[in-house]
Amino acid sequence: MRLFVFDHCPFCVRALLAVGLKALPVKISYILEDDIETPTKMIGKQMVPILEYEAGKYMPESLDIVKYLDANFGEEIFTEAQNPKVVAWIDDHFGRVNEYVMPRFAEMDFPEFATDSARQLYITRHEERIGCSFAELLEKSEEYKIVLEQALAILEEFVALERIQEHQKYSLDDIILFPLLRALTCVKDLTLPSKVQKYTDLLAARGQVSLFYDTALR
Repeated sequence: MRLFVFDHCPFCVRALLAVGLKALPVKISYILEDDIETPTKMIGKQMVPILEYEAGKYMPESLDIVKYLDANFGEEIFTEAQNPKVVAWIDDHFGRVNEYVMPRFAEMDFPEFATDSARQLYITRHEERIGCSFAELLEKSEEYKIVLEQALAILEEFVALERIQEHQKYSLDDIILFPLLRALTCVKDLTLPSKVQKYTDLLAARGQVSLFYDTALR
């Protein structure tokens, strides 16, 4: 099997985490941000992640990939019920987290930004989507930081650290929440609350997904 991804993409990280937690022999292929041809040949449009689950057979959509891998390879591990509080937290803060980290991602060395044109397309695409420049987002960093630190303090009250520490039982909450917390590790001035950081670090280690502490930006 082969998984086609961007390293920065939260949807791709969902699939990468599932592969790591299940220790599956899946080859990871990073494609360029401006590579339209490769994914279009596979699924008819530019989109990642894409799982080549059999030769010439492809599956898009991150959660479909996670569920397919869990159901078809080894013992199912994503069997715990989702917590409505976690679901609501993600719904409330998904966009805010991405707006906070995207200007920083644009300056980082991801495989999908290996060419200038690929990096520029990432910037242009997202600036057009959100309706403002990355420079403007960076100017609002302190505002984002204050709101997200408050939100993370609330998350610490119900993040499922003990469940994964003691029982090694996982939920789709872990798959969906982890990419957002991983993204926040790219911000040098933002400190995750202790319990949230332990949760993030533990999932990263078990899922073999790198964090950004060593390359964090302002």
